[in-house]
Amino acid sequence: MKSNQSLVAGALILVIASFINRILGFVYKILIVRLIGTEGVGLFQMVLPPFTLLLVLTTAGIPLSLSKLIAQKVAEGKRDEVNKIFLASLKILFLSSVIIASSGWYFAPRYINLLFSDPRVYWAYLTLIPALIVVAFSSAYRGYFLGLKQMFPSALSQVTEQIVRLTVGLISATTFLPFGIEYATIGLALGTVAGEIAGLLILIIFYQKNKPITILKK
Repeated sequence: MKSNQSLVAGALILVIASFINRILGFVYKILIVRLIGTEGVGLFQMVLPPFTLLLVLTTAGIPLSLSKLIAQKVAEGKRDEVNKIFLASLKILFLSSVIIASSGWYFAPRYINLLFSDPRVYWAYLTLIPALIVVAFSSAYRGYFLGLKQMFPSALSQVTEQIVRLTVGLISATTFLPFGIEYATIGLALGTVAGEIAGLLILIIFYQKNKPITILKK
């Protein structure tokens, strides 16, 4: 019964976080359109599919496998192995993210000519590249907490990420807009990177605070 209650509580936390994120995302989109117009939004949206592809190549399903493996070890009572598995996954994701991010940066001119119809997205694309490494780390931590059935750290991380993204993105876009729409999209990219960093910091804080309890508690 206690296990079922914890699952319901975890699901409820994720639902609430998802609802808050959807509201913030809706407000963010409205403010962006009013600030830089549909042309600016269109430019920024052009960057997202290739970025998402690079992100998929970076993580390669590791976070999901990590969460399943951690859940299995916890169920077997082998909690001493949980942190070892997590750290090993973290190293793999760090290596893959650095390789993908480096290639994405180095071959940026070719990617722009091949994938984008408007060269003005170049700087926004480059600005987003560091987020690959940040998101890779975050996905490992989220997989870790998911395996332990701890939903609150991931939920708080996602909400924090959205708030920072909205705040930094709007401020940066407003600051850069006088220089041109393409520079305003750089501001939006900065907001995305800042949001991912903020979300990762929340996850790291929870990991450091709860690690002794999570790993050693029987």
